[in-house]
Amino acid sequence: MTSAQPALPLAPRGKVSRPAPPARHPAGARRKRELWCALVLPSLMLEVRPLRPGLPAAVFDPARRVILAASEAAAEAGVRPGQSTTTAWAMCPALVTFVRDPAAEERALARLAGWAAQFSPRVSPEAQGVVLEIGASIRLFGGLSALLERLADGLASLGYRGVRGIAPTPLAALWRARAGQGHPVVDPVRLTGALAGLPLAAMGCDAKTLAALDGLGLCCIGDLLRLPRPGVARRYGPALVEALDRALGRRPDPRPAWRPQPVYAGTLELPVESESLKLIGLAFRRLASELAGFVRARDAAVRRLELTLETERQVLETTLACHAPLRDAERLLALVTTRLEAFELPAPVRAVGLRADDFVSHAPERALVAPPDPEATGLAPVLSRIAARLGEDAVVRLALAPDHRPERAVRACRVGEPRHARGMVRPGWPLLLLAEPRRLAEVAGRPSAGGRLDVVAGPERIESGWWDGAGAARDYYRLRARNGAELWAFRDRARGGWYLHGYFL
Repeated sequence: MTSAQPALPLAPRGKVSRPAPPARHPAGARRKRELWCALVLPSLMLEVRPLRPGLPAAVFDPARRVILAASEAAAEAGVRPGQSTTTAWAMCPALVTFVRDPAAEERALARLAGWAAQFSPRVSPEAQGVVLEIGASIRLFGGLSALLERLADGLASLGYRGVRGIAPTPLAALWRARAGQGHPVVDPVRLTGALAGLPLAAMGCDAKTLAALDGLGLCCIGDLLRLPRPGVARRYGPALVEALDRALGRRPDPRPAWRPQPVYAGTLELPVESESLKLIGLAFRRLASELAGFVRARDAAVRRLELTLETERQVLETTLACHAPLRDAERLLALVTTRLEAFELPAPVRAVGLRADDFVSHAPERALVAPPDPEATGLAPVLSRIAARLGEDAVVRLALAPDHRPERAVRACRVGEPRHARGMVRPGWPLLLLAEPRRLAEVAGRPSAGGRLDVVAGPERIESGWWDGAGAARDYYRLRARNGAELWAFRDRARGGWYLHGYFL
């Protein structure tokens, strides 16, 4: 009898169940290592203007006659953005108004992007700020807290009052910065909840769209996310839905990257015309901080600075050579301050400028063991400050020249000027030469200087210079006097006679 095999379990009739496919990760999950920081300057319209502390000032739109931004003193007097200029002047009769200058704002944002590029290679200018990817730079700067602290300190040194937003997508970071939510949101899973409570105004929509959404009773982004997507796209345009998708990481959000410029050029107007070196130095401090960030972003250092001081009737220009390439803001400022202390101002200054276009690579930072910083060691800082105070021609160094005549074998050149690698100075020559050879007395055809001179070494024949009208045909000897001093003298073979040319120390 054949043994029966155990029966296999029969599958139930109907639809066969299949294993569920793996869940698709949203675009934000694929880029979970990205972390974006948005720096928004809400007072940029005012900060590009030179304002005295405590001055009630405002920027207005001349077409609509509406206040766009107000200083703290003006805000305390009741001036608010959106007011008419008539109402603002009624609230604050001492109000000083300026027309908005979009070109100045654009230049300021371009320089800000150049400064921010020292923290990240991915920087993109935005309206009233910049966004930068900092996820890849966190370890380099010692952690997220240390990086954010450096960003905050640097922004303050530039004279800007900024707010930041941290999120896994650039648009979400920008919205959180506009809403004043500076707490970092690192996990993409929490991004939806972090954006839900933000006001709709943080999205930067036009006034018409905001008014329509407000008419529906919507007050935050979470209310908008609960609406059907097709209806929102049909009534308010697909751009609104696409912005939500980019902010939540459901759709890629490519950004125009900032590219390093070949030249740094920054200008700054003073709040008042002044001859005070302290006030002028504060303006240059801001420009030096921008320049320091600019060169660090390029992994370079600057070798030459051009300063401009604008008065009512003229523009004064001066150039500073850095005898060691510089990239630190404090050292740049110290060099500028030294030149200003020796500068005679013919009239009060209304604006200052700083320009740099001569850069060199700063490769030592990439080494595992960095060599000593040339900015902080050696004579270079001292020479730079002396030259800044006394002028470039006041600081020289000796360099070899390709000439056999001793008086022309060494020449004086500027510190920054390249020297010849090869020269004609020989080991047996003395260190001290006379400015002009001096005729020696002769006794029986032998040189004498207060007594007989004995020959120690020589002769060394030099015959050169027939092509330039200053020919030399000499036999040089090393001579010893009775007191033990050793002299360097030559016999002129062309004209005759003995001449003292140097001393051995």
